[in-house]
Amino acid sequence: SVQPLKVFLFSECYLRLCNGMYDLGDLRDRERHISNWQVNKHGKNVVEGAVVSLQDFREELEALTGLQEYWERHLLPQLKHIVIEVMRASRDLLTPRAE
Repeated sequence: SVQPLKVFLFSECYLRLCNGMYDLGDLRDRERHISNWQVNKHGKNVVEGAVVSLQDFREELEALTGLQEYWERHLLPQLKHIVIEVMRASRDLLTPRAE
């Protein structure tokens, strides 16, 4: 809905991964910067599907940070904030659907 603005996020998600480590020094390598499967499926370091479940991502975050709820406490609030701000910024450009 646009008026009032309503935003819904799924509680479960997955992450689509790039084929290479992100590198600001190599912006020409699309496989490092674009996670679209159509871009990456023919790459050098292809991982079939290049998808990680939210549970696997949580476990990786815990291993990296030592914090069991890093996703819930740190990343998810930031993600929600970004989504809300993008929707607010584009609200005037949206066309309401007939209900």
